[in-house]
This record gives sequence, structure tokens and C-alpha cells, in this order.
Amino acid sequence: MNASETGQGKHRALLATCVAAAARSAEVIRDGATRRTSLTWESKSTFDFVSEVDRASETALAAVIATRHPDATLPAEEGSPDAKATPRPGVV
Repeated sequence: MNASETGQGKHRALLATCVAAAARSAEVIRDGATRRTSLTWESKSTFDFVSEVDRASETALAAVIATRHPDATLPAEEGSPDAKATPRPGVV
């Protein structure tokens, strides 16, 4: 049995996915920061705001995860109001 078939191998693959997804999301946020004066902000509630950068960052993160783990369910703050709970969900 090789490392990729063991629990340790699966955990390493998941960790690698999380790191890659976070890095991609950070790229989107850094790009958005260069345009911060022209961003459109939406008020979701009194103290809860969202911009197109928030949504784009979450979308980028979810795309990396979906590419590597197509069966994953990813409940996320901005983009998954219909996500169903799973035994091991990820949360963005």
C-alpha cells in the first residue's frame, strides 16, 4: 500500500488542495486590492458587507477544490445557499 492509499496520503492531498485553493483566492484578493477605490460594496445586513472581490475569491477557491475533489460539497458564505450538509463539509 502506498502513501496515497493511506489515510496519511489522503490528508496530504487534502492539505495540498487547501493550500492551493487559499493561494489562488489570495491572488484574487490582491488583485482586488489594487482596485479598492472602485469596488462596489453591497450591504447584506447592518454589519455584513460583500464586494465582487469577496465573491470572486470564493469562486476561485471553490474552483480549485472542485477540480481536485469533484465530489466535495463546499458550504460557503457568499455562493452556496443551497449546499447540503455533509459528514465532512468544508467551510469558506
